Formats: sequence, C-alpha cells, structure tokens
Amino acid sequence: MNNLQAPLQNLDYENGVLATLMSVDNSYIHVSEILNEDDFSFERNRLIFRAVKALVNKGFPVDCSTVHDQLEQTKTLHSAGGDEYTTFVLSSSFIGLFNLVHYAKRIKELSQQRRLRSVLFGAHSAINDDGNDVDVKISNIVSELIEVS
Repeated sequence: MNNLQAPLQNLDYENGVLATLMSVDNSYIHVSEILNEDDFSFERNRLIFRAVKALVNKGFPVDCSTVHDQLEQTKTLHSAGGDEYTTFVLSSSFIGLFNLVHYAKRIKELSQQRRLRSVLFGAHSAINDDGNDVDVKISNIVSELIEVS
C-alpha cells in the first residue's frame, strides 16, 4: 500500500474523544472550536458526536444514557452501533481531559488530509478533462484547496 492508499483515520482517537465527552462534565467546550461531526471518519462516531452536540446545545448533561436517548430520539441509535457500541466506546476508550485537545486536533488533521486527498484526486481527473479552459481548472482546484483549510 502506498501513501495515497493509507487510511487517514484513527478509530482509537475518535473513540477516545467520544468517551471523554460522555464521561467528563463540560468537556465539549474544549473541542467545540476544533471539531465538527464531519471530521469523524466513521459514520457511527459522527452520529454520536452529533448527539453530544445536540445535548450540549439543549443544555442537557452528556453521558452514555443521555447520548443513548438522543440517538434513540433521532432514530439513529442502530446506525450509531446500538447500545453495544456506545458502551464499548465508553468502557474502552477514555482518554481524559488532559489528552482531549491533542486527540481532537489529530482527528481534525486527519479529516483535512482526507479532504485534501479527495481534492487532489478530483484535480487529477480535471486535468485530464478537455472540457474546461486550463485557467478555469486551476481556479477551481485552488478554490477547493482553500476550502480544505
């Protein structure tokens, strides 16, 4: 596998952040400016993060039970891995507040690298497309690259 095929994700980091968000009061504030749900590479983790954010926005406490209830209320519990997955995340992945920001920043970096890879693959296709003027191609690619940051 070359570097272009290497997975740009880290399930341990994602689960560690989610476990801490469900275990430490007010921990969401430490990652709210860093992460959004699209930064998570695994759909079930995006759903759990979305549930955490919704609870925080409503002013509700965040723990395994309230996240479960939020997922159930939005009919996404099954897609988020069900009770088994949320319990697994909570019981096996806790990283604590000390490492939370570091893990969140790494998840963000991996997310940006995935988006960058996608833009570059698209750029490769655009280069080989005879449909647009070269200046238009360059402009489109540059715009997409700026959006990655």
